[in-house]
Amino acid sequence: MAFTFRYIDSWESKFRGTFAGFADPKFSSGIRSNATLPIGGLAPGFMPGDTFENTYSTDLYDFALDVIHARGFCGCNFGMGFHSLVLNDRLNLLANASGVDASHLTKAKNKLFGARLSADGLLWSCGPLLMGGRGRIGIYYNDATHTIREFAPAVNIFSVAEAAEEQVSFVGELSLATACAFSCNCNGFVGYEVMFLEGIAIAPDHYNNGNVIAGFATVDTSGAMIAHGVSAGVNIYW
Repeated sequence: MAFTFRYIDSWESKFRGTFAGFADPKFSSGIRSNATLPIGGLAPGFMPGDTFENTYSTDLYDFALDVIHARGFCGCNFGMGFHSLVLNDRLNLLANASGVDASHLTKAKNKLFGARLSADGLLWSCGPLLMGGRGRIGIYYNDATHTIREFAPAVNIFSVAEAAEEQVSFVGELSLATACAFSCNCNGFVGYEVMFLEGIAIAPDHYNNGNVIAGFATVDTSGAMIAHGVSAGVNIYW
């Protein structure tokens, strides 16, 4: 049996610029160019020359409990288990619109619960050092929400619109790691992981999916995300 907890804490990308038009891809997302504005109640006040800052940020929290069958077919370990992920994706626009400071926050939240299958195998060993690879795939129930918040403190405007949708989502993972054994039931590892998520709500897809002045928002769960990078941690076996 194995319990896993992983997280990506506040990955973010920022862009600062000067407003040139609602179809300007730098203003629309700073990340993607498929969105055009206006955005809710802030749009009427924007004029060429106004300044803005776009911040795109993501948090990912990952919990799993797996049952592993050791030394299976061809020396691989196979497992199955319960997996839960929480993905928060935010796109925050801070701007000075015609002399009025204002903010527009687009937040997409995904709460995924499901089952996954896993397989891992030993690729190389030398004394206490081990190198192995792992693959996982699962199907999930996704409780997705979309929230829009607009705030202009100088004119005392604060507006919110929210929506929710249920979706079937998929998650796949590949990883390669090197471990050093500290004892018979504990080792430390460092490696590289790739996670692919399909059927989720992400913030850049929602710039046009609502209007706080009209009081509505919608959820788009056709998005996908690839998260990858170096990982490090400790494995404890019992």
